[in-house]
Amino acid sequence: MVLKNKMINLLPSENKIKIKKEYLNRIIIIFGFSLLVLIFIAGVFLCLLFYLISIQKTNSEESFLLSQKEANLLNEKETSELIESVNFLSLRLVNGQKNTKETSQIIKTLILLKNDGIIIKSFSFSNAVGGSGREARISGKSKTRTELMNFIENIKKDNFFAEVNSPLSNFLKEENMDFNFSIKIANYEK
Repeated sequence: MVLKNKMINLLPSENKIKIKKEYLNRIIIIFGFSLLVLIFIAGVFLCLLFYLISIQKTNSEESFLLSQKEANLLNEKETSELIESVNFLSLRLVNGQKNTKETSQIIKTLILLKNDGIIIKSFSFSNAVGGSGREARISGKSKTRTELMNFIENIKKDNFFAEVNSPLSNFLKEENMDFNFSIKIANYEK
């Protein structure tokens, strides 16, 4: 038969109870110490987490304040750009109305100066060559050379116009001739 190695406890029962109490005390102490270490580690972790969250909160607040300042600056910049744009458009509108009045006055004057034998086909308005003043270009048809010459003379006599540049090709035919010439506008303001 095989004997198992079993120890026989020959201690008196009082000692056995004492040993069990010591064993339980050791287990409680180890468990308590382990629990304290765990609580300490959790506390350190929570403190670290709280610290990181507070840093993140501070950074978020600073970022929010900075973005608000930038938004205010952008709003001020956008507002000033909008004001400049409105001022520019208003100035263009006022100048456009002035130019329209002057252009329409030029057309009315030319219509009054022409005689029945002159038909104006086109009219254009541009800067004069060399950038000095404005210039009108007229093309059309004349029944006779005399009517065309009278029309050009009437334009030269009017104070609204400074000079007339008519090429010789306008006067080659006696009747039913096409013409084109340019007129420099006197005292035109841009």
